[in-house]
Amino acid sequence: MLIPLINRLPKSFGSFLLVGGLGFLVDGVILSVLVHIYDWGDFTARLISFVIAAFITWTLNRRHTFAANASAKPGKEYSRYMAVQTFGSIINFSVYGICIATIPIMDVWPILALSVGVIIQIPFTFIGMKKFVFNRREEESE
Repeated sequence: MLIPLINRLPKSFGSFLLVGGLGFLVDGVILSVLVHIYDWGDFTARLISFVIAAFITWTLNRRHTFAANASAKPGKEYSRYMAVQTFGSIINFSVYGICIATIPIMDVWPILALSVGVIIQIPFTFIGMKKFVFNRREEESE
């Protein structure tokens, strides 16, 4: 049952997951360091870790996952990327906040809440990247 579903996914999805996995590691390490070593609040630390991870994933997605459709105008592309990431982060932060507020262990280990948020966010950001950010046809119509 799972194999036919996997075969229907775009080839770029695997690369997107790898880049996202690296972004998750960057996000999680920064979040954990800020919360556990520097005693930052969960949400301030999450904002900082998100911004850094988003820049890294844009760079990698641009160069690898969606290289064939990368824009000739990186500034506009980055703006669209951050718009999609902001939408995805609203989903992610909402799930993160609900988890932190309702599941005590996730307040102690916020990376668990981050993980749940990321899993729920993935389909939304992939579709946004493919249709809105890395889509030359969209750029040509501007």
